Amino acid sequence: MISIRPTETRFVDIHHGDWDLHWAVQFPEGIFSARGMSMTWTPIYPEWVRKSEQAWWYEWRTTQEYIDNVPDYVGETNYVIGLVLKAELEAVENELRLALTITNESPEALANVVCDGGCLRARNGQFTGSDEVAHSRVMIDGKMVNMAELHRTIPERTAYICDDQGQDEYGLKKSEHFWGSSTARVDAPVIVGAVSVDGEKALAIGYESSRSGLQNADDHHCLHSRPDFGDIAPGESVSRRGYVVFGNDIEKIAAALKPRIS
Repeated sequence: MISIRPTETRFVDIHHGDWDLHWAVQFPEGIFSARGMSMTWTPIYPEWVRKSEQAWWYEWRTTQEYIDNVPDYVGETNYVIGLVLKAELEAVENELRLALTITNESPEALANVVCDGGCLRARNGQFTGSDEVAHSRVMIDGKMVNMAELHRTIPERTAYICDDQGQDEYGLKKSEHFWGSSTARVDAPVIVGAVSVDGEKALAIGYESSRSGLQNADDHHCLHSRPDFGDIAPGESVSRRGYVVFGNDIEKIAAALKPRIS
């Protein structure tokens, strides 16, 4: 059974009761468009609203005050005000149900909007360690492939994309020095996951319309599925749903997840 607890930030603590293991999800991590960045990993402090015992949501706006406090090391020079985010999540049995809605309140269209839907971080030794990459998976041709068997320009982390349109489409080009890249072309929507050290536990994360995904085996121990919101006209809202699913067999849970987000 999964239980969740929001913190004062956008991070949510996750506890798998049957396994007695913990994760945290940064929900979400970033929002990008062709015009610039609207949310970074700079801390935000949303007002979480409780819908039920295991369901929460918040609404957040990009403001000039937020932009003024983005650290220089983020490296982005263009920022966009006028975006409104509604983030909702619910724990149900062995999964998290995620929903992100982006509304464009600016007078101009937002083109090629991509959201880093959630930085899912393992906080337990069963899903971390020196062989973390070898325990990580991404779906290619309907199968969850071991990331250690795939090309990656940086050993401990990489970004996977689903086609050859280029990383500029997904807001990754400027961070390629950090995330690296891979020549592997993954399935869309992108599903990433991991298996435990003992091989008896597994999880997968995926969003509707996700066309890129990330994995990081440094101190963050994180997985990302990044939904594409397309072009959002002034006054328009676009929503995407995602799931974090836990189980005992990575192939089974990923295969069951795929039609839910396709």
